[in-house]
Amino acid sequence: MGARPGTTALPRRRGTVRELGALALAAATGLGVLAGCSAEREPNSAMPGGAQEAQRVQVAYQNQVAADRARLAPGHIDLDGPADPEVGTTYQVKATICGPASTLCGPIGSTAPSTGAGASPQPSASALPQVMTGARIRVRMSSQLPGELEAISNPVQPVVAVDDVANWLWDVRADEPGDYTLTFVVSTLAGESGENLLPDQVFTMRFPVAGTSTYWWESTGATAWQVLLGIGGLLSAFGVSLLGVVKWLRRRYRERTGQAGGRRGGGGAGGGRPAVGHGSLTLPNRRAGVGR
Repeated sequence: MGARPGTTALPRRRGTVRELGALALAAATGLGVLAGCSAEREPNSAMPGGAQEAQRVQVAYQNQVAADRARLAPGHIDLDGPADPEVGTTYQVKATICGPASTLCGPIGSTAPSTGAGASPQPSASALPQVMTGARIRVRMSSQLPGELEAISNPVQPVVAVDDVANWLWDVRADEPGDYTLTFVVSTLAGESGENLLPDQVFTMRFPVAGTSTYWWESTGATAWQVLLGIGGLLSAFGVSLLGVVKWLRRRYRERTGQAGGRRGGGGAGGGRPAVGHGSLTLPNRRAGVGR
C-alpha cells in the first residue's frame, strides 16, 4: 500500500527513542567519569603541593646555611686571666677572638706580639685554639666558683673580616680558695637569625685561687665564734648561762691564786721566825752596847 497523495511519511518513533536514550546514557556516563576524576585529582594535587613547598623551604634554608658556612674562615681564640688569683680579690678575665689575618691575640693590655731581647714571649697564633670566624660570634662563660662572675662586654660581637678582633671581658672574684674551672662556650651565628652555623665549641681555663692571711684569720675567728655560740647553746639547754660559767671560772682562778699566795706567805713566816726573833733580841743589846 503506498502513501496517500498529499501526506508525509513519519519515521518510526521506537527506533528514534532508543537512539536518544543510548546517547543520553553515554553522556551521563562520561560526565560521571569526568566528575570522579576531578574529585580524585583535587586532594591528590593538594598533598604534593604542600610537600613541594616544604621541600622548597628546606632546600632554600640548606643553601643559605651552606653559603654562610662557605664564607667562614679559621681564626683563633686566646683566653687570658690572672697568674696567681687570691681569694676575695676581683680580677679581669678576657677572651679574644681574632680573624685569620690578625696578630692582636694576646694577654690583657697587649696590642701586638712582643719583640725585642727583654720582652716576655707572647703566645703565637699558631699555638692558640682555632675557632671559625667570618660571622657574628657569641661567647658565654660559666663556673662553679663561689663568688662573682659578671660579664662587662657584649656577648655577641662580629668577627667578619680576616683582620677583625673582638674581646669579651668578665669580672671574676672567688670568695673561697680552691682550684676552679672557667668554661667558655663559643657559638658562630648566622646573620640576623641568630641560629648556629656550627656546633658550639667549648674551651676551659684553670682558675686556682689561693687563700690569704686575712681570709684565714677571718674564717678562724668566725669558726671560734661559732664554737662559742654552740657551747652557749648547749649550756643554755641545761639551764646554765655562758656568763655564769665565765664568772665561776674567774672566781675559781682568784681563789686558787689567793691560796697559793697564802701558802707562800705562811712558809716564809715560819721559816724566818728565828731570824725575826734574833733581830728583836739583839736590837736592845746593841742599844745597850751603844749606851755603854
